Amino acid sequence: MIYSTNDDCNSAKKRLLKDLIQIQSLTIQDGVTATPLNESNLFEWQAIITGPDDTPYEGGLYELYISIPCNYPVKPPKIRFKTEIFHPNIYKNGDICIDILQEQWSQVMSIEKILISIRSLLNEPNINSPANPEAALLYKEHRNEFYRRIRNDINKQINEKLILLTPLNSYENLSSLLFEK
Repeated sequence: MIYSTNDDCNSAKKRLLKDLIQIQSLTIQDGVTATPLNESNLFEWQAIITGPDDTPYEGGLYELYISIPCNYPVKPPKIRFKTEIFHPNIYKNGDICIDILQEQWSQVMSIEKILISIRSLLNEPNINSPANPEAALLYKEHRNEFYRRIRNDINKQINEKLILLTPLNSYENLSSLLFEK
């Protein structure tokens, strides 16, 4: 195990503050936004990516978790989707198979650039390096079924959010919802 010195963490914190300022200039209309989970820990972030327009992911809101190592930007962050997503380059557990977080990592990459790259991946999957073989096969051989599956997932996501937003007083008989006979 490699232990980082406090200087490494301080360097990472400075860089993360720079990344945070950069990403705070974006809005959800830009397709990506991110912030630390809490003010006292710059090494754990949450992000939201919107599905790109004119893609089957359009209308989807995808939450991601970002874990940043103490030696960032020497080492890349670990990022995973918290929102379920069907995509050739995303494992079922949400881990992302993208070269910029692995062998193509560069210290010039910022959190903003990483998230923009992940959003672009939604539109342009790399089927030569699939994390989800089922999604890759559908994308390659049955594109309409691939699109239908994604749209169904987005509609399910929207319906779940609408249920959470429905005021309780709009239900005629709340007890029938809670206590089925």
